[in-house]
This record gives sequence, structure tokens and C-alpha cells, in this order.
Amino acid sequence: VSTSATAQKFPVAAIGILDVRLLLTDSAAAKGIRLQIERIRKGHQREVRDRESVLRKDQQGLLEQRPVLSDEAFAKRRRQFEIRARKEQQKVRTRKIAIERAHRIAENKIKRAFLKIAMDVATEKKINIVIVKSAVLFSLKNLEITAETMKRLNKQLPKVTVEVAQKN
Repeated sequence: VSTSATAQKFPVAAIGILDVRLLLTDSAAAKGIRLQIERIRKGHQREVRDRESVLRKDQQGLLEQRPVLSDEAFAKRRRQFEIRARKEQQKVRTRKIAIERAHRIAENKIKRAFLKIAMDVATEKKINIVIVKSAVLFSLKNLEITAETMKRLNKQLPKVTVEVAQKN
């Protein structure tokens, strides 16, 4: 088999480079998601502080009742308090997981959108291989398709709403 016959079977590699990290941090939708998540987390932290404050007050009240309660009554109230405190901790963990999940879902919407857009850009430019920029040591600037992908992404998906599952 001659080398020229073998070379004709495979198309010439046309490469494009895409900066995924940049799309996930600097696109309009990504910036909007960060602001929403920050606002949601701050609200969650306020709720946690308020719940902790109530628990501390209740714990202090329980300790103040210690001298007037029998050992059995105090032990019962202490167990009830501990159960309530564990339930509060579980609510906090559940809410944190829900926020993280909502963040991932919102980011995945961006990923799906920019992957489709990058495929369209690659098709238009007759690119048959797209490589993530983080895997490239160096390249020519004309191989970059990030700017065009970002422009289209910002137009097609300017905003993503972060939807956190309702809390308990």
C-alpha cells in the first residue's frame, strides 16, 4: 500500500480550540448564575445564624431550668433538644445540597448551550476536531473559536435562572 493512497482515506485535521473555563466564568449566563448563587447562599447563611441563635437561647433556657427539674425531666428535655438540634442540622445540610445541585443544573444548561454552539461554529468553519484549551500547550490564534462561541452564547443564553428545590 502506498502512503499517498493511505493518506487520501483520511481527511486533513482541521482543529479548533475552545476555552471552556472562560465560557463557564465569563459568559453573561455564568456571571448571572454566580450572583444568584451568592445571594441564595447569603440568605441561607442568615437562616442558619437565626436557627443557631434560637437553639442557643433554648439551650441556655434548658440549662437555667436544670436546678428546678428532676434528673429524669431534665434528661427528657435534653434529649428532645438534641433531637431538635439534629433535625436543624439535617435541614441545613439538605438545603446546602439543594443549593449545590441547583448550581450544577444551571451550569449544565450553559454547557449544553455552548457545546451546541461550538459544534455549529466548527461546522461553519469546517473544523473536524475541537480541543479544550486547557489541554493545549500552545497554538496559533486563528485556531481559537472561543470568542465566536462566547458571542453566540451570550446572545442565545443571556441568563439562566437558578432554581433551588423548596426548603422544608
